[in-house]
Amino acid sequence: MKRYTIITLVFLLVLIQIPIIGLTDDEDSTEDIMPKFSIKNRDIPMGDADKTMTLSFNLENSGYQAKNVVITPEFIAENNPFTVSNLTNSETIEKIGGNNTVNVKFKLSIAPDAVAGTYPIRINVNYENIYGDQGHFEETVYVRLLAKVPHQN
Repeated sequence: MKRYTIITLVFLLVLIQIPIIGLTDDEDSTEDIMPKFSIKNRDIPMGDADKTMTLSFNLENSGYQAKNVVITPEFIAENNPFTVSNLTNSETIEKIGGNNTVNVKFKLSIAPDAVAGTYPIRINVNYENIYGDQGHFEETVYVRLLAKVPHQN
């Protein structure tokens, strides 16, 4: 019995000396150090059929720094009247600091036969945090179109 008690005490002493990993939440993993994006605009942009318009919005990062930020509009309306007038369909920003806002602009051509109404456009934002962990943010914005008024003789 004495031998059993000594072995148990030695085992407990060894066990106490081993650091317990994973039981504390004091350390953040790199995936927790991410940007936090939102789109800050109040007014619905407006455009006219058979014209070009600029879709402009403020992208706010209230979290940690983001790098390699790629912003892409996705036209999700069933009868989408828009096409991007830029050379590429996306905008790339090297870095957006924490608690920082950037203005993003896309030139959009509107089809001549566009029907008046309000159209949704999903804004996709892909990025990395400072450690290279990838993240994604998306939000839907709306654009109001006015129909082309027929010319009267």
